[in-house]
Amino acid sequence: MVRSMTGFAKASYQSRKGSFSLEILSINKKYLEIFTYLPKELFFLEIPLKKKIEKHIFRGQITLRVTYTPLEYEKTTILPDFSLVECLKEGWEGYAKKLQLPINQIDITFLAHLSKQFLPDSKGIFDKQLEKDLFEQLEKVIDSLIQMKEEEGEALCKDVVKQILSIEKELAKIEKMAKEAPLHFREKVEKRVKELLPMTEELEDRVIREVLLLSDKVDITEEIIRLRSHIEQFSSLLKEEKVPSGRKADFICQEMFREINTISSKSLDVKLSHSAIEIKSALEKIRQQIQNIE
Repeated sequence: MVRSMTGFAKASYQSRKGSFSLEILSINKKYLEIFTYLPKELFFLEIPLKKKIEKHIFRGQITLRVTYTPLEYEKTTILPDFSLVECLKEGWEGYAKKLQLPINQIDITFLAHLSKQFLPDSKGIFDKQLEKDLFEQLEKVIDSLIQMKEEEGEALCKDVVKQILSIEKELAKIEKMAKEAPLHFREKVEKRVKELLPMTEELEDRVIREVLLLSDKVDITEEIIRLRSHIEQFSSLLKEEKVPSGRKADFICQEMFREINTISSKSLDVKLSHSAIEIKSALEKIRQQIQNIE
């Protein structure tokens, strides 16, 4: 099953501690790279969350964003003890008078500072059940993301298969022309020699030897066999039940380019060169598409 590297999914749910929202985005990347944007209450879960994603997604840049909105009664628990605030406030006001600073400004800065210093331990907010619920929701979001990636991958695969069929069609033409090339070349040489010199038995033998020698140099049988083998391997890769490797598909595509370039360089026939160009064009379209295969 071919998967695209691009996709998006999100989910929201309510727990007894508050509401959660999860968003996951996947875009093209040569290797797997995961970024997480978590509320401070979830910082301690960053590594387990990444490991969960790694089990399902193998390539691309993944961004996971989790937001947490606590219940009203939970919000009150982040406030420090009032008597402690009052004691520290008096101390700050004393310093403010000595330093001749505006007391109101000190109060605001002071209270903002306290709100950060007296936050409870984030692990204390989430018990095992809440963590379990979060990971279950992440599993659902990942499933939705994979479904979108597979749907896009199916459309991508159809276009790639279309290009493969085009390549096979042109390769069949090249194979036929390659078999007839020595004969056509001999006819051209003999015609040219006859125009310049009278054809003798000795000259005809020499023409035959030259044609045979050149035929060996421009023979593309091996390249055709290897190119056909790469096409079969590529087609099999697209049909695999497991998620195929986009990097492997890219490597096979490079090998196909190498073979068709060699065929093109050995070509003595204009029509054969045209077919080689058509194959290169189709391979370029495939290469662009497989950049998006996971």
